[in-house]
Amino acid sequence: MGISLCMIVKDEENWIEKSIGSVKGIVDEIIVVDTGSGDRTPEIAEKLGAKVFHYKWDSNFSNARNFAIKKASGEWILFLDADETIAERDLPAVRSLSRNRHFDGFSFMIRDYTGNEFLAGFVPAGNDGYRESEGFKGYKLTRLVRMFRNNGKIFFQREIHEVVEHSIRGYGGKILEMNIPIHHLGALKGEKVSDSKRRKYEELSRARIESNPNDPKSNFDLGYFHFQRKDYGKAEGYYKKAIELKRNYTEAYFGLGEVYAAQKKYQEAAEVNKKILVLSPRNPSAYYNLGELYMGLKKYSQAAEMYRKALELNSPQRERILEVLEKIKKLVG
Repeated sequence: MGISLCMIVKDEENWIEKSIGSVKGIVDEIIVVDTGSGDRTPEIAEKLGAKVFHYKWDSNFSNARNFAIKKASGEWILFLDADETIAERDLPAVRSLSRNRHFDGFSFMIRDYTGNEFLAGFVPAGNDGYRESEGFKGYKLTRLVRMFRNNGKIFFQREIHEVVEHSIRGYGGKILEMNIPIHHLGALKGEKVSDSKRRKYEELSRARIESNPNDPKSNFDLGYFHFQRKDYGKAEGYYKKAIELKRNYTEAYFGLGEVYAAQKKYQEAAEVNKKILVLSPRNPSAYYNLGELYMGLKKYSQAAEMYRKALELNSPQRERILEVLEKIKKLVG
């Protein structure tokens, strides 16, 4: 058998049909592992042809995903979350990956759609031909392996933010980076499924902090959780704690900068991004962020300088930068 679509779900009735429907034409099997839904999620999945299994939630995302892997019979496994889709135009390319004999896993670009243009790594949506991006200001990109061989050697690791990359590299497997996007739509719209997932992350991070208050990653995770809820005071506190525990924690600095930018505290956000450049002098995202922040402060010459440095470092926001540089020329004459 070719491709098994695998999903772990809970209370996803608003999303699961769209997610499964987006790839149903290219997969040979659908495995849905339900971790305790109180809505019609299992029923909808079964009507879509899925084999539904029930799993008692044990506060470990990797365990649930690995349970799904064991139920799959396909030669390849494709993992999607219930609030994610793949565009119709990309389906032939995804299907063709199952005929590849040289690689063990394929990483996709996860587009986490957002309306916050000051997020580190923000990419304006633009006119890229994807209807999935219509109505959104842009997205953040995360590269993750979402399709891999079902060979008994590949499995997820970590309780949260779980990945298979380590297991693939652990046995010498090869990963091919694809530019195929997976469209993550649920987080922005604030539907029940997204809130449920965020609460799980919060519970796990709090449990880890209780057992080890000096864990920087758990403080970072809680900072991100509160940032998504727009509880900026708590988010700031957790990000600062993470930085205190790990002075070179670049991701936490980015998070802190996002907290300030979201509150239009552009000067404070700029100072944080300057600190990132001390830690990582060739970080294009920090230069890009400074360009955006200086625009907010109406410091156009400084903004142009930062944008140009971001371009020199191959920032993925190239089109946006060139567009804004043209605006700056008109503003400053």
